[in-house]
Amino acid sequence: MARKRKGPHIDEIDSGRLGKIAVENFEYNTARKQPRTQATSYVPQPAVPELPPLEFQSGSQLKDKHMLLSQMMKDFTDKKEFFINEILRQEYDIRIGQACPGCSSGCSSGNPALYRCQECCNGPMLCAECLKESHCLLPFHHIEKWNRDFFQRIPLSELGHQIMLGHNGHVCPGASTSDIKKLVITYINGVHKVQIIYCRCAGAGSHVKQLLQARFFPATLIEPRSAFTFSLLHHFHKMSNEAGSAAYGYVETLQLLTNDVAMDGVPERYQEFLNIIRFWIHLQVEKRSGKPLGIISRIPKSHHNSVAVLCPACPQPTINMAPNWEEEAEDKRHKHTLFLNVDGNFRLSQKAKKDDPNDTSLANGQAYFVEDTAYAEFLAEVAEDLIEDACTCSGFKAGDILRSARGKGTVVPGLVCDSCSQHMILRPKGSVDLQIGERFCNVDYALAHAIEDTVNEHLWITLSYDVGCQYCINLSKRMTAHFPEISKLMDRFTVLVPKMHIKAHKDACQPFYSLNLTSHTGQTDGEGGERIWHELNQFSNSTREMNHGSRHDALNDRMGDFNVRKMHEITEFLTSKYKKAIEEREEVIQEFNNITSATPDNYITAWKGLDTKLVLQKDVLAQEQMRSEIKKEMIGKGSHSKTGTSNLVDFLMEGLEISELQCDVKAQQEDFDESPTMTNEKHLTQMRENLRR
Repeated sequence: MARKRKGPHIDEIDSGRLGKIAVENFEYNTARKQPRTQATSYVPQPAVPELPPLEFQSGSQLKDKHMLLSQMMKDFTDKKEFFINEILRQEYDIRIGQACPGCSSGCSSGNPALYRCQECCNGPMLCAECLKESHCLLPFHHIEKWNRDFFQRIPLSELGHQIMLGHNGHVCPGASTSDIKKLVITYINGVHKVQIIYCRCAGAGSHVKQLLQARFFPATLIEPRSAFTFSLLHHFHKMSNEAGSAAYGYVETLQLLTNDVAMDGVPERYQEFLNIIRFWIHLQVEKRSGKPLGIISRIPKSHHNSVAVLCPACPQPTINMAPNWEEEAEDKRHKHTLFLNVDGNFRLSQKAKKDDPNDTSLANGQAYFVEDTAYAEFLAEVAEDLIEDACTCSGFKAGDILRSARGKGTVVPGLVCDSCSQHMILRPKGSVDLQIGERFCNVDYALAHAIEDTVNEHLWITLSYDVGCQYCINLSKRMTAHFPEISKLMDRFTVLVPKMHIKAHKDACQPFYSLNLTSHTGQTDGEGGERIWHELNQFSNSTREMNHGSRHDALNDRMGDFNVRKMHEITEFLTSKYKKAIEEREEVIQEFNNITSATPDNYITAWKGLDTKLVLQKDVLAQEQMRSEIKKEMIGKGSHSKTGTSNLVDFLMEGLEISELQCDVKAQQEDFDESPTMTNEKHLTQMRENLRR
């Protein structure tokens, strides 16, 4: 006669105000085999009192769209008790100890249903044999067993589960029990201790190869004892790029997901993860470049050693430019101009710490940073030129060593990057580390390597730089000395200042370096680099703690991911820009025609005969100087009244400023009418308040 063991006695479960659910005493049979019918596989569940169905108010029913979030949250908080009770239900299952429903479909173990899976959707309570069988190809699901008091998580391997390699989940005919190996495999839901059986058939390959074919990345190459799933590596790669997740916090989260009570018992694989994820990301970059597939052979040889993502819209001779483009007329120059932006960043620094001198980037000189050895040799060559002329025009740190020197405990104060200023895509080999502030020699090296693959004597280049007025003074001389191939382009090279930064330059400087006053630049603002920093700076906290090679690999990956996303969006981006350009072109033509029709012919003839080239008239005072001189003159003539209310110059200047503010408010109002967002409304309100003052 089969021995009976009495199960846990539960008179009632009091889960808050959910109600008291009566559960009668039950007995389960430990006999291995018991005859039963299909009808006895499931025991009817006691009725559970249900709360009224939830009714949520849809967003379209809300009168005030700004109250949408608060109203939605109120819908949930009003039903908080309902949600708490449903969550508490998960701590117990009234099917515990009932006949296993899986046994009725083939299993003959006759064991009670004491196991459940946390990962399976709406999974039943099962016996050990049925649960192991149903998870033959699901080795990383979290399993729980009822231990008479609560559900306790156990590894699948405790139930005898094994991962079979090489035979579609079935055991290899040539394998034996001695071939069972224990591995620690990390998946996106935690760290798992598993048993694995390798295939021993001829041609099966090494253990490393078999693990890779099963989408497990081994932590070592000789008798691996740890591995990471491809899904985990892919998940972290996306999380780090999109959310800025750091490896340390990510690995610690995996340990907590495994056991948040006794983390000491969870295998710690942080260092192994750092090594593997770095190599994994490098492999993904190589794969994306097309090099392993031979796709890279279809582009010019100058790019064969590069894994960087090229801008699809910037002019690239022999890639995306029409045949005989060199013969086009001068008025088509804008089509054959490479618009670049160079800028320094002092947030993407690197702390001084113990470092491996042999640790270099896995893509050294093949991605967005230049090759280390050649760059170090160049810096040694220009060591005597460390002290450069400080910027005498603006107050920016670029070119001023004393103001931009690295801080205490920092070995790399920042970096300089080149990007295309119209499409905001970083240039291959256009980034370099700084040593003592943002020196022009650093910028020269980054610029020369950013354009070396597109050197063409017919290509025009327009560079925007915060201190372009100072940078261009000896640019041709420096390029001739250090980069003779690039120096050939100096006759077709234009250096300007971004539109926002030029406002901080002197009045005498602004007309000569303004994008607004330079032909063939369109509406390029030259501020693309600043927008790129907004994306990359979120990784500064993690990259500053890395060593040299790891930091470059991490930044190369972030830059590549940024370029890929820009490339995916560029069709929609350029389409919207093109439509806007057509509309504004028609407006400008109409306005020009109106002015022309209202202007006498003799004026138009005279204006057309004037030279458009800017000429600096040193005898003409700048605006601030003129204002100062007029003030002095009026004070000398005694034009100020005793009350001080007759300061005519200040009055006129204030009137002009008010007029400019009114134009700005009008433009902001038009933006708000087109896009009535809360941000635009806030800006409009602030501008109106400034105008009233």
